[in-house]
Amino acid sequence: MFSPARSVLLLKDPAPAYSHALSSQSYDPHFVPVLTSSLHDVPALREVIRAGPGAREGERDGLRGKRWDGVVMTSRRAVEGWGEAARGVDPLPGVSWSQTPFYVVGPSTSSHLSSFSSTTSVIPPALLPSPSNILGAESGTGAALANFILSHLGPSPSPSSSSSASSAADDAGRRQINLLHLTGDKTSPSLPLALSSAGITLTPHQIYSTTPPPLSALRTALSDLPSPPKWVVFFSPSCAEYALPSLLERGWIAAGEEKEGPSQGVRVAAIGPTTREWLEGQGVRVDAVPAKPEAEELGRALGVADGGGERARE
Repeated sequence: MFSPARSVLLLKDPAPAYSHALSSQSYDPHFVPVLTSSLHDVPALREVIRAGPGAREGERDGLRGKRWDGVVMTSRRAVEGWGEAARGVDPLPGVSWSQTPFYVVGPSTSSHLSSFSSTTSVIPPALLPSPSNILGAESGTGAALANFILSHLGPSPSPSSSSSASSAADDAGRRQINLLHLTGDKTSPSLPLALSSAGITLTPHQIYSTTPPPLSALRTALSDLPSPPKWVVFFSPSCAEYALPSLLERGWIAAGEEKEGPSQGVRVAAIGPTTREWLEGQGVRVDAVPAKPEAEELGRALGVADGGGERARE
């Protein structure tokens, strides 16, 4: 049953974790998918996995043959890409990824990666990280993950712009750190910038892409709701860019000079600071941002915003 006073419109695919977390806070969650994803360039990643993380003479072109000091995954889709590429791969003799750090941005990404080793999948164990090498799950954002990676790896050779004798001496004997970053077609620059400024090479490989459905599908889904929800939750800037015009047209959300005026009482939540900044750049007031992009934290942030007192924004 639709409960307007406690309804939450989540602009994402249905997710049991969010349903449970919001229901436990007495909210009424409703999901409207706004982006679909598809895997991209899996064969190239498959060759990287087969070759292993160690550098191999004569195979230094492109991704294959490089030495990889770690793999960075900032979404479940990236994990799915690795799993799809690794299934059925016959690794070269001696190849193992089990001791390679896999840096992940949150608990959902971490648990999804961990699940591969506990299922009946056809992925050879040597092509997956050991549980102790799935790192960074508590980071929550790309910027926080970058800080975690820097603290975990320690100092890297100074950027080439440095020319001091002391820097050259410090860099002696230290090898350049190379990380493989599995990305989608839309990626926040915060993590790459933070790592590159510290002298770490982050090599992106696009493993998935996202596309929106026809606007007619979104409008139909919104029309099916008997009344405006109390909350709308945006999960990425691309999600917001696609859905915001339809919400503005319906008068559910106000923006710009009208944002303090009547907007049918719908409040706005962003899953993280990057999405919040995008929305605010469009003149949209954001009422809640969870401390981490997790289901439980979102439920807590909405409850705080509705209850007053402690701030629900970062």
